[in-house]
Amino acid sequence: MKREENFWINIAVCSSLTRVNLVAKGWTYESK
Repeated sequence: MKREENFWINIAVCSSLTRVNLVAKGWTYESK
């Protein structure tokens, strides 16, 4: 159960990080 919990937490963190990365890329692209 603990392992599965970590698995879902990792997915959530990864997806939010990806979203942040895309937003940051969009920002740098806009400012250039």
